[in-house]
Amino acid sequence: AYVIYTSGSTGLPKGVMISHANACASTQARLQFYREPIQRFLMLSSFSFDSSVAGIFWTLAQGGSLCLPAEQAHKDPLQIAQQVADQQISHFLALPSFYAQILEALPTDAGLACVIVAGEACPVELSERHQQRLPQTLLVNEYGPSESAVWCTAQAVAEPVLAERVAIGTAIAGTRLQVLDEQGELVGFGRPGELYIAGAGLARGYLARPGLTASRFLPDPHGAVPGARLYRTGDRVTCRPDGVLDYLGRLDFQLKIRGFRIELGEIEARLGADSRVREAAVVARDTAAGKQLAAYVVLHADAHAEASEAALLELLREQLPEHMVPAFINALERMPLTPNGKLDRNALSAREQRGQAYVAPRNELEQTLARIWQEALELPQVGIHDNFFALGGHSLLATRIRSRV
Repeated sequence: AYVIYTSGSTGLPKGVMISHANACASTQARLQFYREPIQRFLMLSSFSFDSSVAGIFWTLAQGGSLCLPAEQAHKDPLQIAQQVADQQISHFLALPSFYAQILEALPTDAGLACVIVAGEACPVELSERHQQRLPQTLLVNEYGPSESAVWCTAQAVAEPVLAERVAIGTAIAGTRLQVLDEQGELVGFGRPGELYIAGAGLARGYLARPGLTASRFLPDPHGAVPGARLYRTGDRVTCRPDGVLDYLGRLDFQLKIRGFRIELGEIEARLGADSRVREAAVVARDTAAGKQLAAYVVLHADAHAEASEAALLELLREQLPEHMVPAFINALERMPLTPNGKLDRNALSAREQRGQAYVAPRNELEQTLARIWQEALELPQVGIHDNFFALGGHSLLATRIRSRV
């Protein structure tokens, strides 16, 4: 049916081969999950991205109208909201971060039947705002990689979310999911593991990349038919007793700092649960003193940036162990995005920490202390107003400095 390219960890894009059978299975699953027929679908994704496939096949299979925004309007939430109202759009799919901006501008009587969010973790706060503004519009949180023909789970968010996260739901029709540990064994309810996907929507593999295909598409030991395969997603999830999955984050977002295993997604969830925060992201930055956690937030319009940064940092100190508390929190007007509209974590990691203007030591004591800090942190200069932790310091370095002082 098609080959669509996704970014690879080595920088070389991977061509995912989706067969006609895969595309048909994925579309048939949509017809079973979504009972409300599509009248007019607003396609916000570029044809070069896999999320466009959902709208194209699903809409045309039902005889609906596929609506495209103007080239200059497709990233403007105000113009998108206006188009939804003017053209009586019944369905659209967007990244949660983009839908949050569109939602602010949507009239409450827009007449939308369904909004789908996918491609990023859906914040609880977004689901709450959706219920307040558009209670008659179904909100669905979808999950799935390109390798499973765009989606493999879905969760209708019809009631207030009481957990820390919006669930990614249960398997769609024709799909089987397994949550396995590092030894490939099934994990119990509530225990984290890696998600593996099997079923009719599973891609043939990667175009002209047999080695990579073999490493990600594995034999399914529990398969009912010979040759059944599992796709290894690299995503961490937990399974509730009712079979609903919670997304915890990427395995490659799990890291160790000074011997402690850290889940960046857990820190992001704590920040995202605060009423002042619209978006949150945590990354690891390399400093001369080692890896350092840095947090970035987009605040609601009524939140004061400097006061909120300090308050949020204090909140994390109360809720998390020391090794999980970011060195600093910076408020941004907007998060940097990749060309396909997803969060650009590399750009965040490369950002310089916003700090105080440099003020040189004023006397011999301050010069001595600054020199000790410079040596410990391996920095060319340290000002009298600089924050030790924001510069890359941590408790082990603090102990070393204390012994010298």
